[in-house]
Amino acid sequence: MDSLSSEIMEGDVDMQSVAVNSSSLDEFANGVELSVHETADVMEMRVFGAFEIGHNIRREPLSVNQVLSGPFNNQEMAEDDSNQSQENNISLGQDQDMVDILPNIDDNINRGTRASSDQIVTGHRRKLSPDRLLKYKTQVICDDNKNEEELRVTEIPPQNIVNKLVAREILPGRRCGMEKYLQRSKYQSIFPNFTVTNVDKPPCFLRKFTPDGTRFIAFSADQMSIEVYNFKGPQAAAHLFAKRTATSKTSKSMDQISSEETDSISVTVRKNIFDAFFQLKFRIGVAPPGEQLNRECSLFTENSQFIIVGSTSYIQDDPSSHPPFHEIYRNNESVDPNPRSPLEDYTIHLVDIQHGRLEDSRAFKFDKIFLSHNQGIYLYNNTLAILSVQHQTIHIFHIMDDKLVEVRTIGRFCYEDDELISCSSRLFGSVTPFEEMFMNSLKHRLLVYVFKRAHNLAQNDGDLSGLSRFHQYYEQLRKLRIWKMQLLDEDHLLLKYSSEDVVTLKCQEPNSQHCVLVVYNIPRTEIVTVFENTSDQFVDLFENFSDCFRNNFISQEARYSSSPSNNIHAREIHRRFRQTITSARFGGPVEATRRILAQLPISAQSYSASPYLDQALFSYDDHRVSSMERPKACGEIPIRFYGRDSNLYKFQIHAGMLSRVPPHSSGRRLVAFTFHPSAPFAISVQRANAEYLVNFHIRLDSNSSLDL
Repeated sequence: MDSLSSEIMEGDVDMQSVAVNSSSLDEFANGVELSVHETADVMEMRVFGAFEIGHNIRREPLSVNQVLSGPFNNQEMAEDDSNQSQENNISLGQDQDMVDILPNIDDNINRGTRASSDQIVTGHRRKLSPDRLLKYKTQVICDDNKNEEELRVTEIPPQNIVNKLVAREILPGRRCGMEKYLQRSKYQSIFPNFTVTNVDKPPCFLRKFTPDGTRFIAFSADQMSIEVYNFKGPQAAAHLFAKRTATSKTSKSMDQISSEETDSISVTVRKNIFDAFFQLKFRIGVAPPGEQLNRECSLFTENSQFIIVGSTSYIQDDPSSHPPFHEIYRNNESVDPNPRSPLEDYTIHLVDIQHGRLEDSRAFKFDKIFLSHNQGIYLYNNTLAILSVQHQTIHIFHIMDDKLVEVRTIGRFCYEDDELISCSSRLFGSVTPFEEMFMNSLKHRLLVYVFKRAHNLAQNDGDLSGLSRFHQYYEQLRKLRIWKMQLLDEDHLLLKYSSEDVVTLKCQEPNSQHCVLVVYNIPRTEIVTVFENTSDQFVDLFENFSDCFRNNFISQEARYSSSPSNNIHAREIHRRFRQTITSARFGGPVEATRRILAQLPISAQSYSASPYLDQALFSYDDHRVSSMERPKACGEIPIRFYGRDSNLYKFQIHAGMLSRVPPHSSGRRLVAFTFHPSAPFAISVQRANAEYLVNFHIRLDSNSSLDL
């Protein structure tokens, strides 16, 4: 077909003499045949479409008007077929002028639509699958100088897994950085293609996979223990589907076992599929009596041996158990607790999931630490940082010899021996920390940096506006409190300061409030730089170096997850988000900058390393699923994934079970996805009122023994 198309383009073949003797629809479905006639003033074009009429296959010449206008007239085609049903030849229609047609084609291509490929091959869409005919993408190139137009055919890259594996081994002329893409591109041919809804699971709360993908972590139903499961592999449940009969194949959905299917095979699959994939290895008691584990808090070490979790317990309102005053206000930076941000008792645990034992625990009494989504704790390599919002203190631990070793406390003091020096001084001997007139050491360094920057600007440029603003807003700066933090590396902290109303959750819209972002050097105890949350310079840093803020280096796969700084598609999504806020009512460039910087600091290990969420490999609706592990709104239709290199449909995920949701349920239905780091396996958990519905998204190989 390729040689014929090239001869046709060059005008060496008479289209009237071209005969097609195709007895198989699959032979023609491999491509699209084009006919081009060149006259003195007009270029004419026809696109041949295939139609299945009875048991015969007949090809009709289609004008570009018909191509752009959509489906063809069924009645006309049926009448024409009655006259020529005995002939299997090509009939050429009337020539039509292309002068008014070509601009429409250009508009479709410039808008990025798929009309050129979708409409060309679809006469009767019910007769032929677009996926089978969509092998070629078309592009119209206009040459104004030569007054010529031609239709260029570009072949889509091979989608066969064998071809990709061979190309990965022998492809010459690899560019720097292409090796990892070639390795991950195989996932475009191997993906989860089957959904089992309403899976029966043990009484536990499913959490996530370890970075190496060999184990799965869950919390017990009483939230006192951690359950460690061995993952048996993405094909471990293949034997459960071997007994599906031909009757079930024709009457049931081919890509899912829905909740409506009550036959014995479907019930057996839903009942046994969890045990087929996961085997319980350890059940480790972690939380002390009276405390419960936070289901949304977990951090893994780089070697996947340890997991860090947190447990909490509410402080009773009984006056006999009320904490003393100086336990609530341990320094002059401590915030006032309120019903929206009550004090709790916290314990951070270090658990060895390789040997199944609790190694170490650290307690924080009468405190406030945001454990949900790892907001108040951060792990970088073997350095653990814990932010006490109540006492405005950052605790730095190192994981050494299977223990949590506290190496530094940042807040009231910055150096390790500062507290020892202060206790030996008479100025601090008889005064409690809350009554001190001296400023917090970390806050003092922040104010000194802001003042010096304004002073240097006044000396060098003669601009006194910085000094004026410093004195004008001095009280606001002094009342700032640490809200969030993250480790940029082992030596640098990114701190987010805001007002006390924001920190204690009194403010209704905290992300729209004024904030200050500070980079702090831990060993040298100095402020590196300070930005406001309306800084264009800091937005540029975040957009161009977002990988440095995400710290996706816990596993080899996570190093190549897409972000605005390394992927043009992720950057385009980020650009559209920024443009939406800019053009919205009550929006603008400043509001867009504030919304973007509201993402910082980024919680630790909050992005999935799954290749199926990589924007370089797949295109999907990022409003319903994304690499950031947060619950999303549950839609009524499956989530479709398309190959990025071909725009071909690959697979879909059925996220929810609408039939199980009562019609009177209130509130949004949310669904949380947990993808395996490398295997074609995913878990979706939908919450409907107090009920959790679990779906498994697995890979079923059509070449195996599965009768599907």
